[in-house]
Amino acid sequence: MTRKKFRIFMAVFMILSVSVLSGLMIVGLKDRNKSGAQTNPSSAVNGGVTENFQGSDNKQETGFSFYINESAAKKTKTTTNDITTFVLETKLFITNKSASVATIDPDAFVLSYDTNGTGLLYSIEYGEIEKPIVLEGKSTTAINFVVKYLIQDVENFNDHQKHTLTINYIGEQILVCSV
Repeated sequence: MTRKKFRIFMAVFMILSVSVLSGLMIVGLKDRNKSGAQTNPSSAVNGGVTENFQGSDNKQETGFSFYINESAAKKTKTTTNDITTFVLETKLFITNKSASVATIDPDAFVLSYDTNGTGLLYSIEYGEIEKPIVLEGKSTTAINFVVKYLIQDVENFNDHQKHTLTINYIGEQILVCSV
């Protein structure tokens, strides 16, 4: 086989290999999205919504709705010397359902990630945002949360497994999801 034929053969082989692998990855991602959507739906507790009634038939929806894109949550487990930390980064979307301006206090959020007793909460951060958050009527904003845990039982903690994330706002549970 000459060098020219060998190079052509290798180029064709590489193109076919990349095409087959790309197709398999796309099929795998589609299956992952289907199984995740069916087995681990996020559920807003009470929808984070309250209602005001005006008059006899005029009902105006007020309050907030909350949502997390579970597939966009980022989990990182790092070990330095004898200390293992687990970091969960997620984005909470908040929609003001009323037509009036509303405020949200980021300090009133409490996030809890179920580590099955293998970790201790170290910190919850939400970045440099203005306090309170002013949300215009019928608009949406997002808060990036970074939750850090110190893992005590490294052997029994699996960071690839989905665990329950619970979010409370002003002492009321607003969202439960699996990430």
